[in-house]
Amino acid sequence: MLWHNFPATDTTGIGVNVDINVGFSGCSIYGVTDMGISTTLTTGNGITVTVAGDNDTYQNDGDSNANHFVYPAGIPIPMAAVQELQAGTHRRLGDSSEAFSDSYTYVPGDGYQNEIYNMQTIYWLLNRFMQKLDIAEARVDADLNNVPDLQMTWSG
Repeated sequence: MLWHNFPATDTTGIGVNVDINVGFSGCSIYGVTDMGISTTLTTGNGITVTVAGDNDTYQNDGDSNANHFVYPAGIPIPMAAVQELQAGTHRRLGDSSEAFSDSYTYVPGDGYQNEIYNMQTIYWLLNRFMQKLDIAEARVDADLNNVPDLQMTWSG
């Protein structure tokens, strides 16, 4: 499945300069109310949908067990979301494969940008949001120390 709708790029940095991701064994994800009832998963209440289908995305009951959540027509079907909790943050991905396995990392020439999406998600989890900048903005050195102000440094 090919995913190219990243609705939270401006607020999370997840999806900056990402045109398309590929997913294997795709599944939609859904919310659960306080009463334990399945419901559509949308951005709000600490949850942010980061990848969603577009108008031609659909779902079906792959194993015919009638144990899946059906999204109403017109509601974008989410494939991935992040959530802020009191105890921290986490990410959910609607895929039965491992999200950070070699299936989702860089494969030269594959045309997909899962590795960028995954790194942006990791940065979000670290509270370091990605942002789209032009070259002049990225090279600003206001304190004139020959190191761009936005250059990341790591310690540890």
